[in-house]
Amino acid sequence: MKIVRFILCLLALAGCAGSGYGNSNGDGGIGDDAGHGCLTFTITPAHPVAGDHVKATAMAFGGGVVQYHWQLDGVDYTNYEAPDESAIGFDVPLPVSHTVSVDITPSDGCSVYEQTINVGNANGNVVMYRMRVVPPPDLAPPQESLIVVAGGQTSTDRPFYIDPGTQLAGSVVSGATPVAAYVKLTPVVGPAFDLVTAGSFTAQLQLVMHSVLVIPQDNTLAPRVIAWTPGLGPTTFGVDAGSTVSGTVLDRVGAPLANAQVQLVQLGVPSTIATTNGAGAFTAHHTFLAGQTVTATVTPPATSGLARLSASAAFDLTQAMQISYVGSPATCDLAATPVKRSGANQAGAIVTVAGALAGTIGTVTTGAVWANATGSVHVVATANGGGTLPTTLVPRASLAAVIQLAAADFAVAVLDTSACAAQVLDAPARITATGLVLDAGHQPLVGARVEAVPVGVLAMANLIPVQATTSSGGAYSLALASGGHYELRYFDPGGHGAPRDFPDLTAAGVPATTDLGAALAITGLVSVLDNVNPIENASVQLLCSNCTGVAASQPIAQTATDITGNYRIAVPDPGTM
Repeated sequence: MKIVRFILCLLALAGCAGSGYGNSNGDGGIGDDAGHGCLTFTITPAHPVAGDHVKATAMAFGGGVVQYHWQLDGVDYTNYEAPDESAIGFDVPLPVSHTVSVDITPSDGCSVYEQTINVGNANGNVVMYRMRVVPPPDLAPPQESLIVVAGGQTSTDRPFYIDPGTQLAGSVVSGATPVAAYVKLTPVVGPAFDLVTAGSFTAQLQLVMHSVLVIPQDNTLAPRVIAWTPGLGPTTFGVDAGSTVSGTVLDRVGAPLANAQVQLVQLGVPSTIATTNGAGAFTAHHTFLAGQTVTATVTPPATSGLARLSASAAFDLTQAMQISYVGSPATCDLAATPVKRSGANQAGAIVTVAGALAGTIGTVTTGAVWANATGSVHVVATANGGGTLPTTLVPRASLAAVIQLAAADFAVAVLDTSACAAQVLDAPARITATGLVLDAGHQPLVGARVEAVPVGVLAMANLIPVQATTSSGGAYSLALASGGHYELRYFDPGGHGAPRDFPDLTAAGVPATTDLGAALAITGLVSVLDNVNPIENASVQLLCSNCTGVAASQPIAQTATDITGNYRIAVPDPGTM
């Protein structure tokens, strides 16, 4: 019954909304410890709005005389709407949450059943979110549910039941030999997680089908996706050499390019990483389907001055792959370029040259199938003791340089190598941006989180976000790279203000005051089925329900459960029509 229970829970738009102490059977009933049904529970109307009259009905199984003990919002309630007291009724004039519980005598093993009823605003706008809960890994796997939030309310109660799932004791082998590998486990519904194994592994999985991506550390064995089904397996994940594709990489003058790394990807599954030899030749292992789009990427050696190349098409991998750079752009050597701050050369400065190139920078061909390739630049050099760069080849283009002078001290400088003229890389001091965060009532908000996420060339240079927490007066400060661009995110873990984002700001553009708008607080108890202990410090995140790419994995708001297993998180109030 656990499989049925959890699949129904995932499909419910409001998630597992009940917060009872019995064991939900997925059919609306409550099951005792032996697993036989003993109670059904219904709410009419199923989705009440302010002004409705709500009827709650319980029906005990097994025959005999049964007594029902009801509570509404924690208080004994006797407004019965059935002769045998198996139903109660009450008006809901306001769009708030109510809790109904029922206890039966004799219990026949059933515990108290409790149901949260979220009363909506009849004129409320509706927004759908994904709610992701990540409990401690020894208790249950990460899980997601879709929830619908209606405007015009102050709060809504969303308990989240987590199914403990099942434990997979698996192994990765080639023939009978254990294989060290990276393993990514992705359920049909919910978030993926990964692990590294020396051959055998143990993972707690949801009771749903998973795709298991296995990437062996042995570069002669092809990565592979294998379907895993609860109760059916497999538990052994076999890998082999797969199929091979061979080819050649030529540089911008048509000469073989040695020491370039080539990798192909299809539907998220990579090939092995192949390195070209002195003749520019490579061979990669894969498990791809014929006729599907494949993306080929080439990372040239750092000393080549060439861009990273990427092209996508339904390449015929039974044919040799020819990868050729075009003649333009030529290269430029940054040797002896000084790196300065306040007029002084900076010994040991780390410079990351980054940027995207316009136009076609190469072609990829297999038989009759070919595609133009785009290019990007990511070249790292370190200034010598005199504060100047060594020989560093980069393409001639409009680029940027991310300059690092200390662990968290960065600056962005314009670097135009189009004419390959001599220039100076200047790294202005970091800018400390300050501001105040106010709640929906325009009062200083203590403990709000502010996160500056690098975008543009800072993201291409793989910089990590800069974070701060507001002080007692709602103030914060962020040390940001001069010339850098960031996405600024504000959210309150306490749920006293709605999250707010600014997609592209420089340090100079950080607002002096940020008001977090009217919030709708979502609260609830996170619990693992059949586990009576509070689930403390489980991560709770709200994510968009229909976005793709990087945005799909970026939380709109996040918090963690407290010592009682409860959480509080806020989203913007969708408002009313």
